[in-house]
Amino acid sequence: MENNKAIGEFWSDVLMFLREAKDHWRQIVGGSVLFLILGVAASVGLNVPPAISIIAVFCLAFSWACFLSWRDQRETAFNLFERIKPKIQISGGESVGKSCIVSNGNFFFRARLESLGLEHIRNIEAHLAAIRKNGGAVELDEVVQLMMHPNCPTLPSLRQGVPGFADVVRTEFAKPVLATARPYAMETALSAGDKYELDVAISGEGIPTETRTFIFIWKTAYPCGYEFEMLNNATSSSRLQT
Repeated sequence: MENNKAIGEFWSDVLMFLREAKDHWRQIVGGSVLFLILGVAASVGLNVPPAISIIAVFCLAFSWACFLSWRDQRETAFNLFERIKPKIQISGGESVGKSCIVSNGNFFFRARLESLGLEHIRNIEAHLAAIRKNGGAVELDEVVQLMMHPNCPTLPSLRQGVPGFADVVRTEFAKPVLATARPYAMETALSAGDKYELDVAISGEGIPTETRTFIFIWKTAYPCGYEFEMLNNATSSSRLQT
């Protein structure tokens, strides 16, 4: 029974291949490409018998049609692979949905993560790769892991159509702090009026680590004014609450 099924699938594949090769063969012969080749051969003094010409036309056209069919299938497979393989899109700023929110009186400034492939991206984490204050580098004593939404150090899975978020900055008692995943010995508070550049590295299974730079300025105490944007966003974000 299994052998009959395998044989049936084999001949089904053969017929499908021949159908696709036939379409290409018609295009080749209909365009007279091979007849042009034979004409050139005759023009340089090669005496090609009619029977040989017919066989040559058929063989060359069929071989070329086979190659074109293989190329079509290769492109189809490549496009499907590109759709399936995990890819991530990172954005942030007030113009980006749910990137700047207020919850229970606290502000959250977040990187928005979206899966562009059909395959899920698993075990996503965010780390602070570098921080600059008013243009000067701030030394990091250790690798700082940022909190993922909802309140976990690692996002188990990110699937297409459902965004995830990495908290970059949040407020505690109306003062901004780095949204770290756990307590660190380093200073995590951000002072008002200073411009911070935060390099955030996003990593996950099956995707290369990608780093984005976020600009953050806390202008006043609550009710507050702030600026939060991702450097490669087309539109910067700023907000002043009164």
